[in-house]
Amino acid sequence: MEHRLAAVLLASRACFFSTNYEGAALALETGLKLLDLSGVSFSQNALISAWETLDQSMFDIPMIELDRTHLGDAEALRSLIHLHLGVVCAFTGQLRNALDSFGRGLECRISPEAASDLRMYRALTLTKRMEQIVPAQREIEAGLAVLKGRTRAIAGVHEAWLRNLYALTYFQERKLDDAREQENLAVACIDDLPGPSATHLKTNLISNFSVLFEAKGDFAMAKRVWRTFEPLNEKLGSDNGAKVYFCRLGALQYFCGETDEAISSYQTAFERAESTGDLFHGGALAGTLGRIYLERKSNAHAERWYERAAHKARAIGDCLEFAKALSGSVLATSGRDFSSARASLERNSTYDLARSKLADALRTDDAAAILAALPLPKGKMSRPFDLVNL
Repeated sequence: MEHRLAAVLLASRACFFSTNYEGAALALETGLKLLDLSGVSFSQNALISAWETLDQSMFDIPMIELDRTHLGDAEALRSLIHLHLGVVCAFTGQLRNALDSFGRGLECRISPEAASDLRMYRALTLTKRMEQIVPAQREIEAGLAVLKGRTRAIAGVHEAWLRNLYALTYFQERKLDDAREQENLAVACIDDLPGPSATHLKTNLISNFSVLFEAKGDFAMAKRVWRTFEPLNEKLGSDNGAKVYFCRLGALQYFCGETDEAISSYQTAFERAESTGDLFHGGALAGTLGRIYLERKSNAHAERWYERAAHKARAIGDCLEFAKALSGSVLATSGRDFSSARASLERNSTYDLARSKLADALRTDDAAAILAALPLPKGKMSRPFDLVNL
């Protein structure tokens, strides 16, 4: 039984990283059925042993939210499965089902830390997917309440994640000072704590402080805070990490009026995307460079970058990005025929808000309106840095 349960959890982890939502749901629902069958005979030690036997890093990617430390007793495991089922529901747009699944996890006999995590996921869904800020804040307060009296060594990371999310709700309300206060409280929770989750959150907090300065229009300070990542980026030597770092650095340099430096950073980010075979972000980076060069009246450079953007958008079947790239190419060559861009846009079935602005401009053949519809650098990409992102 424990061997099968371990296989269920590892299968769901593998499905997460391949966006196989149906497979993840099947695995997790099978896990709940196994728990119903196992009754009181469930052995936590046997489960951990089975996990260690089956967990082969060469076949999968480690996951902070689902590792050996999460393998508790039957109640803890049931709650964990409900949490991950909720995440699958959120990914597939079943937001009420997601909230219900997280709620079923809360009905289990679990630790305060596990309960606070479920509250955080409920708040995350309410905030990011449903735009219900006040209910999300109530969930966060409930999560903080269950952690009251717990030691920082045990509960610090969990409280910090809640406060980080609290800051996001204030940011969405444009209460920037309140957001910064919550971020400072989050830092105090984990300042000297080790571990992958604490490290993950510390990097997230640095990014958020930078974004807060950006939102206040203090681009120089936003850039200064962001550059604290530079030594870590060099130490790690990760192409994926460098792509993320240089993309935002390029945007902040652009906001500071440092266009040459911004182009250099965006080109570095593009090169890192190329080295990892990342067509998804490489196309967006190429399009951004094309737009900067159009603004500088360097049309030959703009045309080359839009050609790269078009190639990558075609390769991944992104009709909207392909239409943007074709539009940019026509502008760069001082052309007037936007029919191919219009045809590509008509095949697009997603991103309605982004599509409408460009569609309106293309209907008029107004070059100035089309140029305005092509994205300039943003502090964060208008797409996630991970294809799988709640």
